[in-house]
Amino acid sequence: HRSLERPLFVEEFNAPGDWKGEVAGGVARAAPSPGSPVDALHLLSSKPIFSIPIRGRFEFVYRAPQGGELLVQLHTTDPAQNFDHPLRLAPAADWKTAAIDFDAFVPADPNDRGRRLKPGRGIDHLQMLFTPGPKGGAFWVDAIRAVESRP
Repeated sequence: HRSLERPLFVEEFNAPGDWKGEVAGGVARAAPSPGSPVDALHLLSSKPIFSIPIRGRFEFVYRAPQGGELLVQLHTTDPAQNFDHPLRLAPAADWKTAAIDFDAFVPADPNDRGRRLKPGRGIDHLQMLFTPGPKGGAFWVDAIRAVESRP
């Protein structure tokens, strides 16, 4: 028995939209950040992109041929706070799917480490920060979903 799912946010990069990064041909590439070793793909909105569900996850389909470190960051409103989840990406030329439970995100501020993303909080900024491995490389995203799971 699999729980029911409801998409809260879906992005398939069919148009550039408000994303900061390189979006073309149905995929997005994290763009170099001036003066930083990090490549970034991010979306900033004046209103919430989605709200955190009671149960759910953040999913994305990616490709990172040389591998590297990825930091997924969600910014909540009211109060303003960043929540992070780091991932180590092994080199892979094929598209892969990653899923992160919303409960796995932790506050970026070490002073807030006991807090968790609370259901109902709006996400108005989504960042994917990629640090390439020693051989360099790029980080591509084909699709992003925020999903609510229902028992």
